[in-house]
Amino acid sequence: MWVAVVQPLMAGSRVLLWRGIDAGLIDGAVNGAATRAQKLGGLLRRLQSGNIRSYAVWIVIGAVVGLVVMGLRGGSR
Repeated sequence: MWVAVVQPLMAGSRVLLWRGIDAGLIDGAVNGAATRAQKLGGLLRRLQSGNIRSYAVWIVIGAVVGLVVMGLRGGSR
């Protein structure tokens, strides 16, 4: 019984569950999310200048864009 049932089940679990699901799907999703976060952080790092005037300009631009979007959508219906 051990050779006929348990060993094939263990081998299949090793291939499908461990390598396929755990290493391929779960680890791939976690590593992919980490890579995307690292790339996004690299892009956002460029927006940081340490200059308070630059930050104020970004806030004003964001407020103007928000008002324009609200105006185009019809305000606060």
